[in-house]
Amino acid sequence: MIFARVPKHLAKAVASMSPEMRKHRYLTAAGFVIAQYLRKNFAAQRLQNFLEAYRDPSGGMSYQYSTSVTMMGETIFLLRRSPGFTEFCRRLKSRDLRAAFLEALAARLFMQGGCIIHARPESMNKGEDFDFSVVRGGEEINVEVTSLTSPVFAESTLVNTLARKKGQLPSDKPAIIVCMYPAAWFADDPTAALYVVANRFFGKSRRINAIVFLAEHWLSDEALLNGGLIVSRQEFFNGNPRHPADLTFLRQELPPVPTSVEQLLINAVPVQQESEFYRWVDACLA
Repeated sequence: MIFARVPKHLAKAVASMSPEMRKHRYLTAAGFVIAQYLRKNFAAQRLQNFLEAYRDPSGGMSYQYSTSVTMMGETIFLLRRSPGFTEFCRRLKSRDLRAAFLEALAARLFMQGGCIIHARPESMNKGEDFDFSVVRGGEEINVEVTSLTSPVFAESTLVNTLARKKGQLPSDKPAIIVCMYPAAWFADDPTAALYVVANRFFGKSRRINAIVFLAEHWLSDEALLNGGLIVSRQEFFNGNPRHPADLTFLRQELPPVPTSVEQLLINAVPVQQESEFYRWVDACLA
């Protein structure tokens, strides 16, 4: 099995894992990927808030840390063939880690929808300072990514944030805003509240074709000191955009968010089997 644009020494490092390392093969491989492309040793540096809670109560590595590192390594690996890859690596090396990784995670979402990802350094010019662009079927779409951290949902805050982000996108091409919000905002299904926000926003702007809302859901089993992460996603589309675009690749039926660690782990099996990163690790160790 051939995996393009993977340095030979990186594949060799994975293939040469010790028996102890192989117990955590995907985490270890993700660490190798991060070291290769970002020149960062995450196991030693415990970097920033993104990788908080390094130790669990028993003194071992926490599932939050291992999950975050694995997801970052996988995302970097999957983006390696994109034209914007070098720019994403630059951001991950030099900028706030959480913000830069969210941009890479959003780019991965579009890549999995069949898009080619382009990115460039910040221009610092209003209307030109968006995060990346995607091309699919010859159609170019600009994308801006943002996240909110306020502890409580407020409709006006979310609408105002979207309005500010709109200003960073050019008005001459289709555009999408990707917005990560705290899962704790909603105890129940957030669809109705997000629908109101999207409609209110689209009612005042034709520049944005769609909003993609993301939320991180951490599930844990305290007795087992185990857990995992699922990123939920909901899309809302402008019925009258200035520049219509084919966004059918975003309209995907997603499974319900798991409510237990057991269900999360069951759901993860087919996802891992489909991911090029996990297949690469398994092939290296075969």
